Amino acid sequence: MNFEKCFRQAAECRYSDPQRYKAILGELYRQEELRRYNLLNFIGNNEGRIEELNEYYSRREAIIDWMVDWGWTTDSRNAALGLPTIYPMIPFLRQIEMIEWLYNHYLQQEGGLIEKSREMGATWLCCFVAVREWRYEEGFSAGFGSRKVTLVDDKDNPKAIFVKIRTIINTQPKFWLPEFDEKKHDKIANLINPVKGSSLSGEGGDDIGRGDRRSMYFVDEAAYLDHPQKVDSALSQTTTSQFDISSYCGPNHFYQKRVSGRVDVFVFDWRDDPRKNQEWHDHEEQRLDPVILAQEIDRNPLASVGNLFIPPEWVSAAVELDLPDWGVVSAGLDVAAGGKNKSSLAIKRGCKIEITNWNFKNGVDLTYKTIEECHSAGVDYLNYDPVGVGHSFYSTIDRVEFPLSFDHFAMNAGDSVSDKFYDEFGRHASEIFLNAKSEWWYNLSILFKNTWEFVKHGIKHEASEMISIPNNGQLCTELSTPKKIWKNNGKFMVESKEMLSERGVPSPDMADATVLACIAKDTTFKRVWPTYKNIHFRDTNISFKNIDVSLSQLYIVLHYDKDTGIYGNMFFWGRKSRALRVYAELYHPNPILEIVANDIREKAGVPLESSNELNPRINKIYANDDMFAGGNDWAYSLRTKGRIRVQKLSKYDESAAIMIARGMFANNQIIVDQTLTTTNQQYKNWRIVKNQPADGYPFCKILCMALSELREKGELADADDAIIRRRPYSKEKQRIRDRMKVGKNPYLTNDITQNRDENEYLMK
Repeated sequence: MNFEKCFRQAAECRYSDPQRYKAILGELYRQEELRRYNLLNFIGNNEGRIEELNEYYSRREAIIDWMVDWGWTTDSRNAALGLPTIYPMIPFLRQIEMIEWLYNHYLQQEGGLIEKSREMGATWLCCFVAVREWRYEEGFSAGFGSRKVTLVDDKDNPKAIFVKIRTIINTQPKFWLPEFDEKKHDKIANLINPVKGSSLSGEGGDDIGRGDRRSMYFVDEAAYLDHPQKVDSALSQTTTSQFDISSYCGPNHFYQKRVSGRVDVFVFDWRDDPRKNQEWHDHEEQRLDPVILAQEIDRNPLASVGNLFIPPEWVSAAVELDLPDWGVVSAGLDVAAGGKNKSSLAIKRGCKIEITNWNFKNGVDLTYKTIEECHSAGVDYLNYDPVGVGHSFYSTIDRVEFPLSFDHFAMNAGDSVSDKFYDEFGRHASEIFLNAKSEWWYNLSILFKNTWEFVKHGIKHEASEMISIPNNGQLCTELSTPKKIWKNNGKFMVESKEMLSERGVPSPDMADATVLACIAKDTTFKRVWPTYKNIHFRDTNISFKNIDVSLSQLYIVLHYDKDTGIYGNMFFWGRKSRALRVYAELYHPNPILEIVANDIREKAGVPLESSNELNPRINKIYANDDMFAGGNDWAYSLRTKGRIRVQKLSKYDESAAIMIARGMFANNQIIVDQTLTTTNQQYKNWRIVKNQPADGYPFCKILCMALSELREKGELADADDAIIRRRPYSKEKQRIRDRMKVGKNPYLTNDITQNRDENEYLMK
């Protein structure tokens, strides 16, 4: 029987046709009870079958079969529907995944956190796992804790955990039960298996588990503990497998723990339950208070917090939204004081945010790491807060001896606001915001609001007026944590870190870094290729064995600088794909002829020359003028001693090449191999200084040389221009026809049967 299908069928008519809902579930339970009854009859008192079955159930991987065969659960609400209040436990897919997740962590001696919607059966599943281990594993010991001991065990309270455990045990067939005396071995919040020496125990309050040792420990409704830090402290040496299970109750310790990154998280959402659908959710929305619905059903920890600067639904709308990631690249650095807090670097590439955290002990290390990351990312400018712990960064970056590839600005959060006039308020910034930080946060909130309006309601905004953030739980939390505080003078401010600390909320370092990254600044330079982005830096996927010489060109371009050495790139131009692949790079700061020549041959991928024009080979090797000049004529040396023929470009027009490159980058027609980190960095960082491309970017010059030559040869003509293809009756194609006539493959040198359609090739 397909259990999930039955559950979904029942859910569809839960409110529209209650009688059918009752009939579907009633028949499901009846059929399952009948199956179990027949199974029990089949086993009977046959000791061989009992032994065989118990041996099978003793395997951990058989826990789902054991639950489906003999597990029972309860729900007193079924009485109103005329359904049984004790009915077969039939786990659905996500419940099975949770059991696997529990076992994976337990067997690796790890803990975790289960974030759940209400009524997902998470506590029942923990009880089933604990009972199974208690029954079969020697010396096993599990603990259950909650804020009050009556929630752990109270025979008059059906919500109590041990009531669930006893239901599981008492509904098992006799052959499964261990030999234990209920009067001796079943006490309040304590169950003993005398055969295996295993136990299940429970506690309530702040010191649960202290001074004890447990194989695993389940903290139920962990978000509602009175003093959760004390509980974590008490359990820290009790077990290596602590599992916190709860729905949310505001942005408290459970929530902070969930987003800390210190524990693995299993998310149990109502959408994972086949017994529930959107109609059920809409019904609950009408029935419940919005805050209760948001926390208990929709797993929104911030629902009870009012007057947020950026509501969580705005933040959620921006998660991994597909927006442009090209244009100005800005960065924001929030310097942390150390300890649990980490310094955060946010990089805003176009509309997309990237976030990185570090925990450096001193500002010098942080400064040089930030410079390295900004240089690698092609950052145009960096904003940072120089006050307090940020002063070490401020003092270090101003003393860096080498030139930086980006501008940097000290942004004091307490400074005066801008002179901007805000139409929505009808006032200037000085009449609205208490300080600069408040204005920064407001402007960021507008980006999120516009994004939410676009995603939720389809209201169109320019891409530059929206934002996309990574799927980072901590970042999302921090962005929607600070409140908007109104002052007596009518101005408002964003909640300070001191105010957040009083609420028990840690410093929102990642959010502050994002705010800084989104502050627009006038930069002293722009990138030559503003549309260069990560999509261009990937595997070039060139199969040199199968190159079609008539549909491709391979070039090597060398650049010589007397002060810094010889640089080079290998290019593959595909006439059909109209893409230029940069597949290799070389650099020799102190060039030696033999080493340079060997490096060129090795990285070319194909022979530099071939007597057979049908074989793939390097078509041309070009070099800049300095390669041919001076006392050290490298072109002459490579030709005479290295046997590598280098030639000058037919024509070099850098301005035209830059315009071509911009268009090709925008159309994703230039691909840089993912191993060429230096080439990639230079492409990203090439700047315009004083209205001219900056010097010191040889790999960029090499690309311009390659594009100039392709343009001069007519290879970059429009797709409709026949110039980019061989003429139908060229000498080369005639030779191919001649080879076909004698049954030879025109694409390979060995004589094998021709296996490609002649017309397909000749008409290209």
